[in-house]
Amino acid sequence: MRIISLSSITLILLIACNNTTNTSNNKTEGTSKENSSTIGLFDRWEKVWRDGQYDLIPSCVADKYIRHDSKGDRIVTREEYENEIKETRKLLPDVRFIVYDNSFSKDQAWLRYTMTYTSPETNELTTAKGIQVYRIEEGKLAETWMVMLEAGTSWADSSARKCWSCSQ
Repeated sequence: MRIISLSSITLILLIACNNTTNTSNNKTEGTSKENSSTIGLFDRWEKVWRDGQYDLIPSCVADKYIRHDSKGDRIVTREEYENEIKETRKLLPDVRFIVYDNSFSKDQAWLRYTMTYTSPETNELTTAKGIQVYRIEEGKLAETWMVMLEAGTSWADSSARKCWSCSQ
């Protein structure tokens, strides 16, 4: 896993914040119909990762999904990415994403989170903090930029959001 500098995280956040609307007041209040559509997308996306509801993937991910992550810059099909999710959940069955901050607009979203999981090597609970920025096309995830810091890191926030798209 690559270690990314704080300046890289700052740059990603600046890009993400360029055209997004923060949902700081309420999950639905103060958001446009377009933002509500994106929030609905992330409600479904959370169910894919949290509950293994793989049948929701076609409603969440574009046919071709551009990813910029620890594996490099690549394009995967929806089916290839579904298999990656299944493999991750098989290797890390207790993986969870605790979201501390988010922002949604019609064509962009970003999440700041801590990933928790039991390490297969040590059998100990492990954390890693990350930021993920998404580009959305036709209501589906089309491209993502993900920065994860090394294992053992977590954000200092004292309270997490109740769900990925929740404002509090």
